[in-house]
Amino acid sequence: MLHERAWDRSAADIELDIVAAIAEIPNADPTATLLDALSEGIPTDFSVGHILAAAPSKEIEDVLVAQLSGPNSRALLGYLLGCEERSPGAFDRFVDDVDIEDVLKLSLTTQGPRTERAVERVAELLPRMTVAAGARGVFFWARDLGVERVAEIYVGDWVERVETQEDYNALVDFVAMQLYKRNERSDAVENLILRVVALRVAFPRVGQQSYDWEQLAGRLVEGHAAQLVDLFIELVEDDGLRIFSDDRRGDLFRDAVEAAGPEAWRSILDLIDAGGSFRLRFRSRGWIAGIATREVAANWVGDSLDRARTLASVASVTGTQLSPIVKLLINGFGQDSRVRSALVGDFLSGSWIGNESARIERQISQIRNWVSDPSSTDAEKAFCRSLIEGLTDSLGRVVEQEQEEDW
Repeated sequence: MLHERAWDRSAADIELDIVAAIAEIPNADPTATLLDALSEGIPTDFSVGHILAAAPSKEIEDVLVAQLSGPNSRALLGYLLGCEERSPGAFDRFVDDVDIEDVLKLSLTTQGPRTERAVERVAELLPRMTVAAGARGVFFWARDLGVERVAEIYVGDWVERVETQEDYNALVDFVAMQLYKRNERSDAVENLILRVVALRVAFPRVGQQSYDWEQLAGRLVEGHAAQLVDLFIELVEDDGLRIFSDDRRGDLFRDAVEAAGPEAWRSILDLIDAGGSFRLRFRSRGWIAGIATREVAANWVGDSLDRARTLASVASVTGTQLSPIVKLLINGFGQDSRVRSALVGDFLSGSWIGNESARIERQISQIRNWVSDPSSTDAEKAFCRSLIEGLTDSLGRVVEQEQEEDW
C-alpha cells in the first residue's frame, strides 16, 4: 500500500486505504508504524505525513525534519498542510521556528499557503542565498505574480548578484519561465531582459538553457535590435556563441541586423573588412550580404576593390536568379580574380546526396536559367558561361569515374 504509485487516485482515497490497512494490524501503534515506514523511500510520503498531522507532536516533527534531505522529503510538507487544516497559521509558525537551512525553509514556504507571512519570509530568505538557489526556490511560486512585479522584486536584485555560470543559467531559466505565454511589456521589463541576455558575455556556457536564452534574445529584436547586434558580434568574436545560417541563433542574428537597419549591416561589414574578425566573417558567410539592398551595398563598396572582395567573401550565390548583390559584384568587379574566386567557391561548395554527376547537371541547369534571364548583362552572361565550361569539364571526368566504379 505504501509503495503504491496511484496516479489516478486522490490523495484522500490513498490515505483512507493506508489508515484502514494499519487498523488491521494487531496491536499496531499507527504513529510508530507510519514513522517506521519512512525508514525507506516510499512514493506515498506526502500522504503519510498528512495522516500523522492528526496527532501532531515534537517527536513526529523531529523525524520528518530529518527526512527533508532524504527520499521522503514531502512527508513534512504533508504533515504541515494537515496541521494547517486543523489550526490555521500552524504552517507559518513551524517554518519560522524550525532550525533548517535557508534553501529548505524556502522550499517549504513556496509549497505552503501563500500568506502575508510567507511572502515576507521569501523576501527575507532570498538575499541570503545564491541567485541559483533563489531562482530555483521560487521558480513556480513567482508565476502567480505579474511580470513587472517579478522583475522588480526578484530579477532586478539577481542580475546584480550573478557570480557563477550556475547562477546565470538559473536566472535565464527563471526569466524565460516567467515570460512563457505572457505578452506583458514595459520599458522597465525589456531593459531588464536586455541586461540578463547581455550577461552571457561573462557567462557564455549556457548549455541546456540555450533555448531559453534564445527566446529572451528574440523578444529584444523589437525595440533593442541595435544592442542585440552589438551583443551578437561580441559573443561571436569571443567564441561565446557559435551561429550558423540555418539555425535559430543564425536566424536571430539575421533578424536583429535587419531590424537594426543599414547602419548595423555596415558596421558588421566594416569589422570584417578591417581583417581582424575571422570568426565574424565565418559566421556571417552565406547570409549577411543578402540582407542589404543593392543600393546600401553599392554605397558601402563604392569603387573600393578591397570592399568588393570583402562583400564577395560573405555573399551567397544560389537561387533561381542571381541576387542583386551578386550582380553588383559581377558587373562592377567581375574581372578581379579574388572576387570571382569567392563567388565561384560559394556556388560550388556544399554537400549533396546521390551521384556527383547528378549534382553537377543540376548546377549547370541552374546557371542556364540565370543566363536566360532577359535582364542579364554581358558581364553576368560571361560569368555564367565560364562556370558552365568549368562544370562541363568536371562532369566528363566525374561520369567516367562513376562508370569505372560501377565496373
